[in-house]
Amino acid sequence: MKKIFLLTVILFINLSVLSCSSGDDTENGGAETGIALPFESRLFFEDNGELDPERNAIETVIRETISLVNQKMSVENLNIRIKASPSDAIPEIGIGGFNPNAGEVILSIDPNFTNLAQSIATELGPLLAHEMHHAKRRRTVGYGSTLLEASVSEGLADCFAMEITGIDPPIWSVALTGSTLEEWIDIAGESWNVSAYNHARWFFGTSPDVPRWTGYSIGFKLVKDYIAANPTRKPSDLFNESASSFDQ
Repeated sequence: MKKIFLLTVILFINLSVLSCSSGDDTENGGAETGIALPFESRLFFEDNGELDPERNAIETVIRETISLVNQKMSVENLNIRIKASPSDAIPEIGIGGFNPNAGEVILSIDPNFTNLAQSIATELGPLLAHEMHHAKRRRTVGYGSTLLEASVSEGLADCFAMEITGIDPPIWSVALTGSTLEEWIDIAGESWNVSAYNHARWFFGTSPDVPRWTGYSIGFKLVKDYIAANPTRKPSDLFNESASSFDQ
């Protein structure tokens, strides 16, 4: 009798644990599975409800962009996370993007940004395309660990966003132009292949000696020059091209 009683208790406990563990595993944005998207991808809203007024618009843009991207370049099995984080958003557009690994994209949005609805309509798609190109490149040659590799990865991602969505060059990709840009390309070229470069200094303007967005502008110029010299190539098929190909 004692054995039967113990087995009954153990069975009850196991059933209770199973029931609790599956409570949030839903198909409508639950904590475990998120929202199902095309191409085996998923969308997670991790914004504590701050972006609820724009949620439908955000999801619509993301679905459209994923489809556009995969018409040109396959990027499947991707987790896209939406966060309400003003500090991680680009101040000029109220949205920021980050690709931490080959299977994930984080999109940070400032809920209080002026004209947020317009920014979601015009900026969110290109930013997602940009980050998806990073994810694809990470699955092949990698983002890179040197200033040249990082600059090329960013330039390719910006050119890809333009290819997919038809936008004008993003503001960070043309922050420097003309002779000023050429001067900084020469300076950067002195340490192209140094893996200990300071990414924030070159790309985000955290140091007063390097203008903000210099790395983006350099990478954009290198990629544009390469495509001009190789007109049959497009950013959508350059995701696995070595960064050295762009150092002309």
